[in-house]
Amino acid sequence: MRSILFGLFFILFDITLNLGAMSFSILPDFVGYALMLRVLGGMAPYSVRFERLDTTVKYMTAYSAIYYFLQLVGYLPTMALPLQQLFALIDLVMRLYILRELFLGIRDIEDGRSLDLGSGRLLTQWKAILCCSLLTLLPGWLLLMLADPNGAAGSVLSALVLVGMLGGLFFSIRLMIFFYQSQKQYNAAGLLP
Repeated sequence: MRSILFGLFFILFDITLNLGAMSFSILPDFVGYALMLRVLGGMAPYSVRFERLDTTVKYMTAYSAIYYFLQLVGYLPTMALPLQQLFALIDLVMRLYILRELFLGIRDIEDGRSLDLGSGRLLTQWKAILCCSLLTLLPGWLLLMLADPNGAAGSVLSALVLVGMLGGLFFSIRLMIFFYQSQKQYNAAGLLP
């Protein structure tokens, strides 16, 4: 599960460098998904969710690699804004789906082996990240539609986006801490891989 932990780090956190039209992430998502793939197939005997997740993560590895390449060559900024938003929405929905299925798979392990791997805490953090994502996404879209984004409504929407971003960072850090604890308990139980 250590590969999943490192994969989550790449998937949850984003440090982006902008060099003119070229923009790229120092922590590309496709590396995180590839790290997760190293382990998910071996976890399939513990829960059917891991088997299904293995296929989904393969698709997201390819999708995020293509997205990364488009960022790297500077193609994304020239795309129409609705298309950029569509790419971002697909990425967000799939990331949240993968996290949810991963944590439900951990809950299946708990139920099948009478262990406490902390799936409840992980799912709680997932719900908080979902709420923060919505708090960032929805006001952000409204902000783009405003005729005067610098007015009072724009300031309120910008503040909501900031709160959502900071909350997402806070809960992502907590999720990483709780997943590390789950990974230690998983390894202590002698489960493979």
